[in-house]
Amino acid sequence: SARVRYRQPLQRARIYADTKPADGRGLNLRESASQSAKICVRFESAQNAVSGQSLVVYDGDRLLGGGIIS
Repeated sequence: SARVRYRQPLQRARIYADTKPADGRGLNLRESASQSAKICVRFESAQNAVSGQSLVVYDGDRLLGGGIIS
């Protein structure tokens, strides 16, 4: 699951490494300005997110990481 806003309830999502899903939908994140590693997050329902916002990814209550939406 993931969220794009601090108080937003967690949203069901799938995480893909270094690529977009086959249908081309999803949000690309970069780990930091100095790193090129990317993930793609595909939410089950549409999300309002813009480039520059943060996205945080969880496995249940466990924080896995996050990044900046690009």
